Amino acid sequence: MNFHLLKSFVTLADSLHFGFASQTLNLSQPALTKQIKRLEDDLGAPLFRRDRHGTELTELGRYFLGEARPLVEQAERVFSQGKRAARGEVGRLAIGYSFFDGGHGVARVATLSRALSRSRGRAA
Repeated sequence: MNFHLLKSFVTLADSLHFGFASQTLNLSQPALTKQIKRLEDDLGAPLFRRDRHGTELTELGRYFLGEARPLVEQAERVFSQGKRAARGEVGRLAIGYSFFDGGHGVARVATLSRALSRSRGRAA
């Protein structure tokens, strides 16, 4: 299963409008239509009913939305947290320090204290 197909499905299901969904996803309408068609082909049944009055979810579409939405939301959280970790905004910092440093302990503790204070301010 392709994450982009699930995300496109959930976005379209939320708006029930191919134009709005394609703008939200930064896709052309034909590209979105192809993605939805591919997902429907993979499932073996239509997820949407389309006619001149609009777009609506089928029974399968409503069921599939309930299953797909939490997956998409979780994947977006994971990606967001990964980006934060890459920027050093989350994660674990381990510091080792020895007081046996030839008498420079006070200066080094002050430097360490300032560094930790700055680091704590960025992580908040």
